[in-house]
Amino acid sequence: MIKYSIIIPAFNEEAGIKGYLSSLTKFFGVKFPEYEIIVVDDGSLDRTGKEVKSVKTTKIRYYKLDKNQGKGKALKYGFGKSTGQIVIFLDAGGDFPPKQLTIFISAIEQDGFDMAIANKWDKKSKINYSLKRIIFSKIFRKINSMLFKINFSDTQAGLKAFSKKRIENIINKVENNGFVFDLELLILASKSKLKIIELPVILNWKNKKRGINLKTAFTMLKQTLALRKKFAKEALN
Repeated sequence: MIKYSIIIPAFNEEAGIKGYLSSLTKFFGVKFPEYEIIVVDDGSLDRTGKEVKSVKTTKIRYYKLDKNQGKGKALKYGFGKSTGQIVIFLDAGGDFPPKQLTIFISAIEQDGFDMAIANKWDKKSKINYSLKRIIFSKIFRKINSMLFKINFSDTQAGLKAFSKKRIENIINKVENNGFVFDLELLILASKSKLKIIELPVILNWKNKKRGINLKTAFTMLKQTLALRKKFAKEALN
């Protein structure tokens, strides 16, 4: 019986994904052995697939989408393939050391929360982040707070855990497959009155080549405004 499904969306992650997967299998093998890791390759153009397949374990399942469709699409695809009672969304870059996953699982299993999401900005969090990313993240947080009246401090961190039975009807309603997938998911979860907790994290930002640029910022803003328009229209109906 599988109790824990770790879903990892990956796009051009050949540099570090093998090492991260190895550390995850070691951690779960000791702490939570009834697990599966589902890697969804979002149309990578590098050796990501070969690196994933080179990890010597039967616990990893690998799927590749025909073309790059966005993190949200990869997560939804992986969710559909998952069989665990607790599902964890985890970025492929290795920014989150595995040991802290115990706290997120405990929040679902023992404390009765439906969702546990990482909060980089918690006073107890220990983050190694670029100044540009810190500024950008805080601006995005402010915009979200104004547009959607939500209380979450961090919607975008790539570590979230869920009770599958409580989230499966919601995740299928998420329409955005790109940058604001996480935001839309949390808004829908809030509207459904799910019990959500934000937890401090250790984050060591590793993929420094993948930075924030003006094009990315503009795309995120455009998608965020489209999401606001969508929910405003629904409120009128």
